[in-house]
Amino acid sequence: MHGIQGLGASALAFRVHEDDPDFFGQLIWVSARHADGEPMPIGEMVRFILRRLGVAAADQESSLPDLLEEYQRVARTQRFMVVLDDVTDTQPVELLVPSNAPEVVVLVTTRVRMQSLLRSDFEEIRLERLLAAESEELFRDKLGGTADKIDTAVVAELASFGGGIPLVLVLMAGHVVGRPHVADRLVTDLRSSLSYLFRLDEEQRMPKWLDLAVARLSPELSARYPILSLIPGSDFSIETAAVALGVDVDEAGRMLDDLVEINLLVRNSDAPQRLRYAFYSIVRADAEARVKRGTGIDTAEVVLRVCTAFLEQTALNDLALSGRWRVGPVFVWLRNLVTEIGVSVGREEALAWFEREWLNVAACVRAAKLAGLHEEATQLCVALFKYVHLNKLVDVWINVHNDGLDSARTLSDQLAIMQLSNQRGAGHLEVGNYQAARRDFEESLQAARAAQLQLGPRDPLFPMAVIGEQSALEWLGKVTAAERDPVALDYYDQSWAVLERPDDQVDPDQKKRAFATLRLQRARFFVVFEDWSRAVSEIEPAFAYFDGTAELDNQAKCLVTWGQAHIGGGQAAKALVRFERAADLLGRNSAGREYALVMEMVGDAALAAEDIHRATDAFRTSLDILDKIGSPQADRIRTKLAPLLNADHND
Repeated sequence: MHGIQGLGASALAFRVHEDDPDFFGQLIWVSARHADGEPMPIGEMVRFILRRLGVAAADQESSLPDLLEEYQRVARTQRFMVVLDDVTDTQPVELLVPSNAPEVVVLVTTRVRMQSLLRSDFEEIRLERLLAAESEELFRDKLGGTADKIDTAVVAELASFGGGIPLVLVLMAGHVVGRPHVADRLVTDLRSSLSYLFRLDEEQRMPKWLDLAVARLSPELSARYPILSLIPGSDFSIETAAVALGVDVDEAGRMLDDLVEINLLVRNSDAPQRLRYAFYSIVRADAEARVKRGTGIDTAEVVLRVCTAFLEQTALNDLALSGRWRVGPVFVWLRNLVTEIGVSVGREEALAWFEREWLNVAACVRAAKLAGLHEEATQLCVALFKYVHLNKLVDVWINVHNDGLDSARTLSDQLAIMQLSNQRGAGHLEVGNYQAARRDFEESLQAARAAQLQLGPRDPLFPMAVIGEQSALEWLGKVTAAERDPVALDYYDQSWAVLERPDDQVDPDQKKRAFATLRLQRARFFVVFEDWSRAVSEIEPAFAYFDGTAELDNQAKCLVTWGQAHIGGGQAAKALVRFERAADLLGRNSAGREYALVMEMVGDAALAAEDIHRATDAFRTSLDILDKIGSPQADRIRTKLAPLLNADHND
């Protein structure tokens, strides 16, 4: 579906589904571009669609090829309509067309005709301007009861000035609705400027119609409304608008309602707890142009207010997701706030906040960097990390860290470089880009050592640099182990030695946890290199530590590694006990992909212990889950299960 801006391609796409929702099934709307015009990465699109189809982020594959295969498998079992809105590149579209999925509709909106999509068997819908009767019908609909108070001929003439462009008609109606007395004057004004307006092309003409809408606003709101275009991200809450506008929440709510009334903003929910506002893309561009033309708006001050507010909220909610070490003044402030006042956010509340705001936080990193707010950019990046890590949002993960590291390097802030390069390296490792991961961990290590030299042992930030060095060496061990290189053990030993240094000022409890994680990594190393007895000797004390904490995921990791060591040592019955306990821990939160893979291990151990019935049940459980989430790994389980089912049938 293609046509010039303002013809209503997006609105029509929504109406297509609305007219027959049972036929089309679930509607999944994907904006193909971020608010700043940058295209959304294909991985980000696929992960969003999979979440809407019921595949939790933790159950999604890491690499893009496996992720696309997962999407294909899930799509074959569901009925849905996916709208890819405002597409500029056809490659993502072609990757998102599922094969052998007769109940899936892919609808694409573009501003220009894309010949390559026609060659791929897409049907073309060319949007034309509305006919005169259609224009008048839409205009009357938007006027509501006001239309009955205006002469019929005046309504028809006003509608004709819209040029058949729905958005223009909507904006004109917003100017007149509730004020029938302005209709005659508006006709007179438009008659005098008509020839001028219609000599302009669409891109030039739209700002003139927007001038008409803005003229409806009070002088104060007319001056302030462009400020909203400075909010990073595609939509925003009332609270964020209040920060940007420099008013209280109630006043911001009144201003937003006024802007919605004349169609300069769109309200996308009527539920108070989920109320969000957004611009039409063409209206946002106009508001941005008004800021640039000089309206007395202190752009830097607005961006600082918004980014600071997002930083404080992101840091607070991140604290509910992880108690990891974090570098930056806002985290020191937050620790003091939590200690002194007891401010806290629950995990579920934090996850809900991130679900609403993570794209805005990511946009704030870029906005802060471009505004020269480099300290804010680096800390926003640190605070967003755990959420994108938990949800495997690897494209955003790496992109925001690119911006954050640019800012850290501009500041020559070694501690920030240390943490951000460490976090970006973890993203590269997640998708198997070992070379890039190694570069990042080596940069993190160098920055940690440089920070220690700069700070000295008496500086209160010195322990943070020590932990950064230990962590970088541990991650270098992980990436080296992933490449099956025995040098990994040397990195783990070096990391251990950092923690054993005297007078390093590191908190003793933090050291205990770091030693436990290193033992876990060493045990995994010995499993890979089949040194079963040393693996057990490392994993026993590691599990003893985590068993006394609330860290169920690390308890499960220890039990899995322990079970693998037992299997390798020929102790299938012991392995079965470890794997079943790990599965129990993982199943307490959700029976997803990780749980299914441990159930596969349960099946393998039961089979080795000659417990065919137990093995069959475990493989069935694993297969059911992996099939449901579309994992390509289901095929491996199916192969293991088939002979057991055949044997049972023959018996």
